[in-house]
Amino acid sequence: MKQDQIAPQDWPTLIQHEVAGGHHCHLEHPDAVTEQILSFSSKIHKLIR
Repeated sequence: MKQDQIAPQDWPTLIQHEVAGGHHCHLEHPDAVTEQILSFSSKIHKLIR
């Protein structure tokens, strides 16, 4: 899998890394995908807190 091609089914893994590590993945995402991931992960963070 290329770093710039992240499928929706892979987002939970990215979010798990982010939540576990407390920081965003260092993969370089296209801006639109990054925004979707960050938006989704921020919702997850709000649910956790």
